Amino acid sequence: MRRYIPVLIISILLSAFLIGCDSAGDNGDAVVLDGPILETIARTGVFEFNGAVINISNEPVSSIFVLIILKDETGETIEVNSVSVLGESEELLLMPSESAFFTITFETDPSTIFSKEVEIYYDEFLLPE
Repeated sequence: MRRYIPVLIISILLSAFLIGCDSAGDNGDAVVLDGPILETIARTGVFEFNGAVINISNEPVSSIFVLIILKDETGETIEVNSVSVLGESEELLLMPSESAFFTITFETDPSTIFSKEVEIYYDEFLLPE
């Protein structure tokens, strides 16, 4: 019985890992954040959020926008800003497994921010057959 315990533990951990890997796209999203969003203050004093998105679907996507909502400690919205990740051209595509970086700037004093919400909008692009 004792020799089966390590096998059982490894099986449980492996199952948990595989379930965790599969859950990234369970909510139907094709584009998700590719890691954390870094908050920085540029030399000019501008407050920036820097991050990346990744296409986890099997189809290309276009017109990707990241929107960040900054809130104070009471939950009130302080400032909202967005950026087009691929630029303004609708012809640019983010292919499957590709990532793209973005930077969003804010004028809000960082010390007043209690939380942030991130939303990602995109269009699915069907390739001609």
